[in-house]
Amino acid sequence: MNLRLLLVLLMLWHCVSAQDADIGRLILELSSDQVDIRQEAERKLVEYGERARPTLGRVARDGELEARTRARRILATLDRAATRANALGPAWRISIPERTYSLQEISNMFARQCEIPLSYPEKFAGSRFSMQAQDIGVWAFLNRLCEAHGELMLPLDQPDGSFSLVEGRPSRAPTSYSGPWRTWIDKISCYVGESSGHTTRSVRIVLGIAWQHNVHPMAIQGLGKEFDFKVSEIVDAKGAQITCTASDEIDAGAFSLDSDRKNAWRSIQRFSLPANGGAKLERLAGSIKLVFPSLVEVLEFEDPLENVGKTIRVGSFGVSLMSCEPDETGIAVHIRFSCDESGGRNRRVTLPVRFRKETVRSWGKDGGAAMFQPRNSTHTSEIEKERFDMKGTFPIKERLKKISIPFVVDYFEKEVPFEFSDIVLP
Repeated sequence: MNLRLLLVLLMLWHCVSAQDADIGRLILELSSDQVDIRQEAERKLVEYGERARPTLGRVARDGELEARTRARRILATLDRAATRANALGPAWRISIPERTYSLQEISNMFARQCEIPLSYPEKFAGSRFSMQAQDIGVWAFLNRLCEAHGELMLPLDQPDGSFSLVEGRPSRAPTSYSGPWRTWIDKISCYVGESSGHTTRSVRIVLGIAWQHNVHPMAIQGLGKEFDFKVSEIVDAKGAQITCTASDEIDAGAFSLDSDRKNAWRSIQRFSLPANGGAKLERLAGSIKLVFPSLVEVLEFEDPLENVGKTIRVGSFGVSLMSCEPDETGIAVHIRFSCDESGGRNRRVTLPVRFRKETVRSWGKDGGAAMFQPRNSTHTSEIEKERFDMKGTFPIKERLKKISIPFVVDYFEKEVPFEFSDIVLP
């Protein structure tokens, strides 16, 4: 073996061994008599992250009370960090040297730099055009590709498992990029009217946001108006600041369009403008607040046919198996979600947003599995309590072993900034 390579391997082994030894020392310090030592050990173990997880798992199971409690708290912190990273995903970036390519060649280069492949109409595979990109986000790259090609466009609906381009004219819509997000002005309209003898003018903007396939915001049904596009700055063509006065006619509910879409949402925003304003806006800026899971608990009902009426409690939340019985289509169930909290953070994200029906599953005694097929649901929200009842069927004939429900116990909010320039008003 090459001597230099041997030295490098020895150094790496020493480094790894030193890290493991340090983790072992910190684990012992979780039981220290001194509070500051325990707190510092906990902080450093969080910094070690996933490397410390196996050892922390053993301590959380078999350690002394103080160490066990702190190890479990550290593991919960690591779980939240892992869930957050999974929800947001890394922002993919693309580079290609400047020259003439076929679309197939660009697709191959794209596949080497992005985890999700590129799909397009097969008839364009051999079409050739010139373009280049230097470390730009995937959305900016795809828009540049469509512009360079001239006969491709990014559709609103993106299939699972690929970035899709379809035949059509590039949209050339005002677009803003931020990490894994793309925001754009989908449509803009102006209205002029009369009120109390004065001319009034308002603008109606359809704003859209799309995200990479590795970004997973929570569903938007049931979110309050605060989770939506917020325009914070409007500057006219002369550089004058325009007060962002929202119209009284603004549509109710968060993301009033596309509530059922998986990878893009749009919303209508209306604002008043000066009656004597120009035909152009120099700048329009703001942000979109989205919600992502930070702590997901998998709730399981073992032997559900024998445990009707059981409630699993997680903080102020309860999930109850109200009924479970065989019928002609499989196993019919009624599951009730509740939140015993009169206000505060937990009520800002409602119960139907905290789980996805397609992730509710059952397992049979013989190893079969089935996804939940919903029939109907009811949602009630009162001052003191919120409740969501869901009825449906598991299409499975064998005796049930368990039902599992991934449930979002806690969440975090992410504000995505946007900024558009030189917006022409119709």
